[in-house]
This record gives sequence, C-alpha cells and structure tokens, in this order.
Amino acid sequence: MSAQSANPLPKFGPIYYLVFAALFLPASFAAAQDYTLTDIGPFAVPVALNSSGQVTGTTTQTGHDSSFFWTRTGGLQILPDLGSGSSDAKAMNDSGAIVGQSGLANHAIHAFLWTQAGGIKDLGSPLGGNSIAYAINTAGEVSGLTFSPDGAIAHAFFWSPSTGAIDLGVSNGNSTSFPLGMNGAGEIVGYQFGTSGFTAFRWTLATGMDTLADFGIPNGFAKAVNDNGEIAG
Repeated sequence: MSAQSANPLPKFGPIYYLVFAALFLPASFAAAQDYTLTDIGPFAVPVALNSSGQVTGTTTQTGHDSSFFWTRTGGLQILPDLGSGSSDAKAMNDSGAIVGQSGLANHAIHAFLWTQAGGIKDLGSPLGGNSIAYAINTAGEVSGLTFSPDGAIAHAFFWSPSTGAIDLGVSNGNSTSFPLGMNGAGEIVGYQFGTSGFTAFRWTLATGMDTLADFGIPNGFAKAVNDNGEIAG
C-alpha cells in the first residue's frame, strides 16, 4: 500500500519536461479497450487511486512540493501542510483519507493524515525525530517510519485514532525496522536490520513484534500481508 514519493521534474540542459497527470477511464464495459483521457493538471504526479476514482499525489504547480486530492467533480485540490508550505502524499484509502509527510515550521518533517472532514493532522513521531506515513487501510489505521532526533535510529510505527502513534520497536537484537505492508486488520510486515543482516517481521497490536522464519539464510523481507494474515516476501 505504500507509494513512491513525487520527485522534482528532471532538468536536462535548457529543456524542462512538462508532466501532465492523467486518468484513463473505460468508455464502456462492452468495449474495454476504449478509454477516455482526463487531464488532472500540469506538474501533478499521482501516487494512489482508490475505488471511487479519487486520486492523490504531489504537484509542483505551487512552486514547491504540495500534496493534492483530485475528484472528477471537484477537480484538483491542493492540500494544506503542517507549517512549512510543502508536503508529499504517499497513500490513500477508499474513503479518500490521505497520508504522507509534511514539513513543520521548525523545519522538521512529520507524518500527516488528511481527511475531507477533519483536514490535516500531525501524526507525530514516537522516536522524537522526523517521521513519514507510508500506508493507510480502510479502518483509517496508518503505518510509517519514525526516526530518532539525530536520525541514527529508524523504527516502523503504527497509528490509529484510539492508540495514537506507537513505536513498533525491534526484536532479536536488531536496530532498525521498516514497514513494507499493512492489511485491513492493522497487521504490519516489513524487515528488521542488525548485525546479523535482514530479517522479516510481523507486528500486531495484540502480540507486538515477531521475527519471521527464513530458509536458513539470515536475509529476509516481508513485503505484503493480506486480510487473512498470509504474508509474502
């Protein structure tokens, strides 16, 4: 469920490449090969599309990185930020809730959650440094990455309206954990890193962090988890 961040447009000598985001919509079910092309707007780089046809991503049409929310009826809406003037959307759920990262007025970077009803919310950072939100499920639960103030430590985190932001921590002597997948039940999978290499992990609110078995080689990554709790990596 994670998404790649939007990067500045590439520049090659005096030539600037103008990017238009577009949405391809089937013109009819009888002729699935026919599509209509809808211009979302210049300098818009989409990162997520939900089942309602809503789109989110990042645009530089404001002169800096700004997250956007697009619908067929409302067009492109620039989202607010956490105080710096810039933000970077990473993911969206079927309710149109958007998560990502945004700069604060003090130049720190925090994970954010945006909804149409509640606006933008700072999700904080359990380790006290910068943070990034990478995924949001249908329940509005969020997974992301939190850093220590000096940036030396990075852990996966979980956020929900009832728990706030929780540091997932590490297990088996590892120092770093990184989230790569989350399901509708809030289970998070990813990898840990330490002196023994990479190991896959599964985390739940009830059981905490568990190191997953491997094939005898201490380098594993859990990449996805479905709503049945089955994991691939």
